[in-house]
Amino acid sequence: KRKATTGSITVLGCDAFEETGLNHRVALLGPPWPPEAYFANTVDSVASPTPNPARKEAIATHLHLPLTAAVDKMSSGEKRRVQILHGLLHEAEVLLLDECSTDID
Repeated sequence: KRKATTGSITVLGCDAFEETGLNHRVALLGPPWPPEAYFANTVDSVASPTPNPARKEAIATHLHLPLTAAVDKMSSGEKRRVQILHGLLHEAEVLLLDECSTDID
């Protein structure tokens, strides 16, 4: 992907392409991860480290994800919920949602 040669995009008053500080203020929940991202991992290990363990546990509970579950044994919809959990670990001011609920069961 390439940056446009004209115009600009701002997010929270900052240049979306130049201001790296936005990484801590914006969360992207997007396309499915490749299978190797899950291999031999539990939900807890995919969602670690986290700045707020209580937040991780609460979100996992709401998404019906046991933290001890083996992710590579899950259905594609369950894996999408793990990805959503990962994307919500940090409190973000802006959530960018790119078909993140596709295939959730």
